[in-house]
Amino acid sequence: MLGSLSQDSTQIVLALILYGLTGKMTIDPLLLQVIRRHAPKGRVATTFGLYNFMGMLASITAPYLTGWLTDVTGSLAVGFDLAAALLLLGLLGFGLSQRNAG
Repeated sequence: MLGSLSQDSTQIVLALILYGLTGKMTIDPLLLQVIRRHAPKGRVATTFGLYNFMGMLASITAPYLTGWLTDVTGSLAVGFDLAAALLLLGLLGFGLSQRNAG
């Protein structure tokens, strides 16, 4: 089993490498192209900067929020449920933006 339940660090490292190769390296160019397509002319660099800022802000706040939810509920599952809900919300927003753009 992978993730926080795994006792084998090799499994975790291999899972992260696999995610990097199949997830991160695959989706980032697509997201950057969508941002470039929707960015106002002359504001592409600012738009990319804002995109990067929001991503870094999320990577800073997510562990604190997950820890707080774990403390309040006593379960790590709530953090994963919140992450899944946010991913679905993002997917829906992305789909709607593509539908309106095309």
